[in-house]
Amino acid sequence: MTDLVSVVIPVHNAAPTLGAQLEALTSQLGAPPYEVVVVLNRCTDNSRSVAEAFSDRLSLITLAADDLPSAAHARNAGAAVAKGDILAFCDADDVAEPHWIAGMDEALRSGCDVVGGKVSVMREGLPEWLYRARYERIDGRCVHFAQNGLAYVLGASMACTRTAFAAVDGFDERFLGAGAEEVDFTSRLQRHGFRVGVAPMAVMRYRPRTTFRGALQQVKGYARGNVMLAKKEGRLRSRPSQAEVGYRMLRRLAHHLVISRTWSPRSITLGLLTTYHEYSEIRLQSSDGSPSTESAECAVGPEVPVIGGLALQCMPRTRNWYAREGIERVTLSVLAKLLKEGNTFVDVGANIGTYTVAAALLMGGRGRVISFEPDLRPQAALRANIARHRLADLVEVRSEAVCDTQGFTEFVSHENDLVSGLAESVHDFHPGGVVQRGLVATTTLSAAITSSADIIKIDVEGFEPAVLRGAAELLERHPAILIVEVNPAALRNAGSSPEELLALLPPSRWKRWLVDEARRSAPSPLRELDADAEVFVRTAPRNWYGNIIAVPSHATGS
Repeated sequence: MTDLVSVVIPVHNAAPTLGAQLEALTSQLGAPPYEVVVVLNRCTDNSRSVAEAFSDRLSLITLAADDLPSAAHARNAGAAVAKGDILAFCDADDVAEPHWIAGMDEALRSGCDVVGGKVSVMREGLPEWLYRARYERIDGRCVHFAQNGLAYVLGASMACTRTAFAAVDGFDERFLGAGAEEVDFTSRLQRHGFRVGVAPMAVMRYRPRTTFRGALQQVKGYARGNVMLAKKEGRLRSRPSQAEVGYRMLRRLAHHLVISRTWSPRSITLGLLTTYHEYSEIRLQSSDGSPSTESAECAVGPEVPVIGGLALQCMPRTRNWYAREGIERVTLSVLAKLLKEGNTFVDVGANIGTYTVAAALLMGGRGRVISFEPDLRPQAALRANIARHRLADLVEVRSEAVCDTQGFTEFVSHENDLVSGLAESVHDFHPGGVVQRGLVATTTLSAAITSSADIIKIDVEGFEPAVLRGAAELLERHPAILIVEVNPAALRNAGSSPEELLALLPPSRWKRWLVDEARRSAPSPLRELDADAEVFVRTAPRNWYGNIIAVPSHATGS
């Protein structure tokens, strides 16, 4: 990555405000070398002369991109002539704070591929009702979440690497005007395995629309873009009837009056018109004859769920589960605090690679991951996810089943690959039918890991005690932090029990915590694994499962 940053500004008749933005860009502090690319998109005012007045104070490129009335088109045209390996995007009517470029550069160099700077909404002249109705939700934030559930960053304060930009062919120029093109762009980046981050030190003063008419124009543009995005991702609703539009508007009115307790007539009117324009766009775009799904992008499109920011290929049977709840957020957040650069992370029962990919990314290219997954169906997804996130040099995938012996044993694959293992799964976890039974090679961690491991995650559908027994010599040589699933029903189905698992992790040797992502055992999802928590584990409902985090006592100072 070169040191040069290219700041790209799409401009459409922005002469009154462009000068303030360019003036701000002349006064950047602590920034690497940078250039500014001003892209004039169908301008009929003197925006060009305003820009060219800064040619002696900025490394400036000015060009016209008039083929389409589109911010996406203008950004792509600017990126095409930009020389930097970092592309930063902002708008002509905002004002960058002095550390905006430096903050973006620092965030990207920390390992992210696209970052959002903090948006600070200008409140001068902005009515309170309009701030609460339109701008409060973006004020002070770097990253936002779209209707498709994915994170996105505003085009008003965005930066990405040229590698990431090129991988998805930039912005989609079918998004005309301005609205949702940055949501689409960031979504496609995530589905390609690129990482979204925040740049809180990169502050952009965002200039809102301060009149009802201006806000309504913005609402119409966003409605067009949001419907285009839904259509592109195959989420576009069927063409609504006039009665349905009226019903939705009444619901919107009730929400304002009863839930939000909003009594401002202008705010209520804007909300109703927002709903009207959304449904008008749905009616228009659902009847224009163009396809409702993006066939060219299906290979990396909406069917690849993004789980906690990671684009992960998975089996059709479990796709909805992964997209809805298949991320152990608390456990992964603890892993992020425990894992250090240069560590060795061992993933026993890797499945599609949620922990494998997360751990490899957390170590920033300076570490090692060993992943065991004997089921060939999720293993194929695991390998694809490793490749998608460009982690092949860090991850070793092994096909053995890990237990307490070396040899061969039967492995049972279910339709629901999440519960495949060394025994047929219990019905509490909806295994579906048995897809295949066959012999797999088995190994122990003590035999497979010849050096050392720093963190070991174990999730093997009830055979966790067998894995721990087979790891006794390894843990004696080099005590490691353990993340062990505790699933009482699966343990008993495997001929073991919660009591046996807990006995292998005695408090005399381990400092232990219980992670209950569903929060059935306590108000907090993370609690010390004390006597009360042990009672809960032993008596938990049959469909409950959680994780035990065990840290060697010497590592906690106890």
